[in-house]
Amino acid sequence: MKDLKEQTPALTSDELIFCTFFLLGCSKELTADLMNTSTDAVKTRKSRIKSKMNPELFNWIFNQT
Repeated sequence: MKDLKEQTPALTSDELIFCTFFLLGCSKELTADLMNTSTDAVKTRKSRIKSKMNPELFNWIFNQT
Protein backbone atom coordinates (compact mmCIF):
# COMPACT_ATOMS: atom_id res chain seq x y z
CA MET A 1 0.00 0.00 0.00
CA LYS A 2 2.92 2.31 0.67
CA ASP A 3 4.16 1.94 -2.91
CA LEU A 4 0.67 2.50 -4.26
CA LYS A 5 0.25 5.62 -2.11
CA GLU A 6 3.60 6.97 -3.37
CA GLN A 7 2.55 6.41 -6.99
CA THR A 8 -0.94 7.87 -6.52
CA PRO A 9 -0.89 10.47 -3.73
CA ALA A 10 -4.34 11.74 -4.75
CA LEU A 11 -6.00 8.53 -3.50
CA THR A 12 -7.71 8.53 -0.12
CA SER A 13 -7.09 5.79 2.45
CA ASP A 14 -10.40 4.13 1.53
CA GLU A 15 -9.46 4.20 -2.15
CA LEU A 16 -6.11 2.57 -1.37
CA ILE A 17 -7.88 -0.18 0.56
CA PHE A 18 -10.32 -0.58 -2.33
CA CYS A 19 -7.42 -1.04 -4.77
CA THR A 20 -5.80 -3.53 -2.41
CA PHE A 21 -8.94 -5.68 -2.35
CA PHE A 22 -8.89 -5.85 -6.15
CA LEU A 23 -5.16 -6.64 -6.17
CA LEU A 24 -5.92 -9.53 -3.82
CA GLY A 25 -8.48 -10.84 -6.31
CA CYS A 26 -11.65 -9.86 -4.43
CA SER A 27 -14.78 -9.63 -6.54
CA LYS A 28 -16.87 -6.47 -6.80
CA GLU A 29 -19.49 -8.09 -4.58
CA LEU A 30 -16.99 -9.13 -1.92
CA THR A 31 -15.35 -5.69 -1.99
CA ALA A 32 -18.76 -4.09 -1.49
CA ASP A 33 -19.40 -6.35 1.51
CA LEU A 34 -15.97 -5.70 3.01
CA MET A 35 -16.40 -1.94 2.63
CA ASN A 36 -20.02 -2.04 3.82
CA THR A 37 -21.37 -0.46 0.66
CA SER A 38 -23.34 -1.34 -2.47
CA THR A 39 -21.99 -2.70 -5.74
CA ASP A 40 -23.13 0.53 -7.40
CA ALA A 41 -20.94 2.48 -4.96
CA VAL A 42 -18.02 0.20 -5.87
CA LYS A 43 -18.55 1.05 -9.54
CA THR A 44 -18.65 4.78 -8.75
CA ARG A 45 -15.51 4.60 -6.60
CA LYS A 46 -13.68 2.69 -9.33
CA SER A 47 -14.58 5.42 -11.81
CA ARG A 48 -13.31 8.11 -9.42
CA ILE A 49 -10.06 6.22 -8.90
CA LYS A 50 -9.58 5.93 -12.66
CA SER A 51 -9.53 9.73 -12.95
CA LYS A 52 -6.82 9.96 -10.26
CA MET A 53 -4.52 7.20 -11.48
CA ASN A 54 -2.12 6.50 -14.30
CA PRO A 55 -4.01 4.42 -16.94
CA GLU A 56 -1.41 1.64 -16.98
CA LEU A 57 -1.52 1.26 -13.20
CA PHE A 58 -5.32 1.34 -13.21
CA ASN A 59 -5.45 -1.43 -15.84
CA TRP A 60 -2.92 -3.51 -13.92
CA ILE A 61 -4.97 -3.30 -10.71
CA PHE A 62 -8.48 -3.71 -12.11
CA ASN A 63 -8.02 -5.86 -15.22
CA GLN A 64 -6.07 -8.73 -13.72
CA THR A 65 -7.09 -12.16 -14.92
